[in-house]
Amino acid sequence: MEESILPLNNLGDDYAEQNQPKLAALYFEKAQAAERQIVFQPQAIDYH
Repeated sequence: MEESILPLNNLGDDYAEQNQPKLAALYFEKAQAAERQIVFQPQAIDYH
Protein backbone atom coordinates (compact mmCIF):
# COMPACT_ATOMS: atom_id res chain seq x y z
CA MET A 1 0.00 0.00 0.00
CA GLU A 2 2.77 2.46 0.89
CA GLU A 3 4.41 1.94 -2.46
CA SER A 4 1.28 3.23 -4.21
CA ILE A 5 1.29 6.66 -2.55
CA LEU A 6 4.37 8.06 -4.29
CA PRO A 7 3.31 7.09 -7.84
CA LEU A 8 -0.19 8.49 -7.23
CA ASN A 9 1.28 11.78 -6.03
CA ASN A 10 3.67 11.83 -8.99
CA LEU A 11 0.76 11.37 -11.39
CA GLY A 12 -1.07 14.19 -9.63
CA ASP A 13 1.98 16.42 -10.03
CA ASP A 14 2.23 15.53 -13.72
CA TYR A 15 -1.41 16.39 -14.36
CA ALA A 16 -1.07 19.62 -12.36
CA GLU A 17 1.89 20.61 -14.53
CA GLN A 18 -0.21 19.88 -17.62
CA ASN A 19 -2.87 22.27 -16.26
CA GLN A 20 -5.40 19.51 -15.62
CA PRO A 21 -6.42 20.28 -12.02
CA LYS A 22 -9.40 17.91 -11.91
CA LEU A 23 -7.27 14.90 -12.84
CA ALA A 24 -4.51 16.05 -10.50
CA ALA A 25 -6.96 16.34 -7.62
CA LEU A 26 -8.28 12.84 -8.34
CA TYR A 27 -4.81 11.32 -7.99
CA PHE A 28 -3.99 13.39 -4.90
CA GLU A 29 -7.25 12.19 -3.30
CA LYS A 30 -6.38 8.58 -4.12
CA ALA A 31 -2.95 9.04 -2.53
CA GLN A 32 -4.52 10.51 0.59
CA ALA A 33 -7.01 7.63 0.79
CA ALA A 34 -4.16 5.12 0.55
CA GLU A 35 -2.29 6.97 3.29
CA ARG A 36 -5.35 6.93 5.55
CA GLN A 37 -5.63 3.16 5.07
CA ILE A 38 -2.01 2.71 6.11
CA VAL A 39 -2.61 4.72 9.28
CA PHE A 40 -5.84 2.87 10.03
CA GLN A 41 -4.60 -0.69 9.50
CA PRO A 42 -2.16 -0.86 12.45
CA GLN A 43 -4.81 0.65 14.72
CA ALA A 44 -7.31 -2.00 13.64
CA ILE A 45 -4.80 -4.75 14.33
CA ASP A 46 -4.12 -3.40 17.84
CA TYR A 47 -7.79 -3.73 18.76
CA HIS A 48 -7.91 -7.46 17.99
